[in-house]
Amino acid sequence: MDFETYIRCGYVNAQSIVNKSTEIRELINDRKLDIFTLSETWLGEGMTAVMEECTPPTHSFFGRHRREGRGGGVGVFLAKWISHIRVVKEILVDSFEYIQVKFRIKDQWFQVMVVYRPPMTRINDFLVEFDSLLSTLDLITYNTVICGDFNLWMDDSSLPSVDRMNNLLASYNLKNNITTATSSTGHALDLVIDDQEGRLQNINIESRCTFSPVHMMITYNLGYESQKYRKVIRYREKRDFSPETFLEHIEQSISMNLNEPCNHVNGIIGSNCVDCLVDRSTAAVRDEYNRVCPMREKVITVIDRNPWYNGELAMLKRDKR
Repeated sequence: MDFETYIRCGYVNAQSIVNKSTEIRELINDRKLDIFTLSETWLGEGMTAVMEECTPPTHSFFGRHRREGRGGGVGVFLAKWISHIRVVKEILVDSFEYIQVKFRIKDQWFQVMVVYRPPMTRINDFLVEFDSLLSTLDLITYNTVICGDFNLWMDDSSLPSVDRMNNLLASYNLKNNITTATSSTGHALDLVIDDQEGRLQNINIESRCTFSPVHMMITYNLGYESQKYRKVIRYREKRDFSPETFLEHIEQSISMNLNEPCNHVNGIIGSNCVDCLVDRSTAAVRDEYNRVCPMREKVITVIDRNPWYNGELAMLKRDKR
């Protein structure tokens, strides 16, 4: 499927965003990321100041912290122009952490999930719980993207756990797009999964991330349909309009009809009847206007523009031209 419009997205295992506020803000701004997802945020309940420092004024941050102990945590930065944002209530799981966020872009619904599976948890437990979580997703209404650190060597197809993971995803018509190394371990631990609609384009595993000592950052474009439709508009063709000529012709038309019989009172002429003067003046203006400014019809293609492209910006752009 071809998409005409894309938004810029990124994911990384940050291995703590504490004391990395400047780097994260600059990364989101410099890369113009509309969606930026993180695993291993290492945030706690009392770290609201850190969250605020990390979040550019153009974005909102949604996070879920580890319930017990240190480390872990997942989060999502979303551009504020994205609408109808809702964090889905968490289903209790023991083998991994996750956050699920639903939102709307134009008239299309999306859900993004960030997953972090700690390496010490059992793979069998994870696959069972992850299967249960996937079964709750509405994969028909929502275009789905799942990213995170799964701590599976997805580059090694000979491993039974990798085969089970791929079969699990296929059973929900999902697909993993990452099969090359995403960390200094030399293995594909960080995954980007989608619903096989071809919405993910230009997936790139960068060679390094400035604030993650082990993991590489993954960037990609998320496509959505730009709403187009055709409609017929009616307008006046005013290319040859001249106010002076217009008034002159109206005066001539009115004067020519003044001596005609009145339409309201028998035995008098129109120039002696106020109603006749009004009617004939109105008709003269209408007929002359239709002659010099004829009505035209045109079929146009209407494009649903980006949310930031408003009437004021359109006016400024026109003035600049």
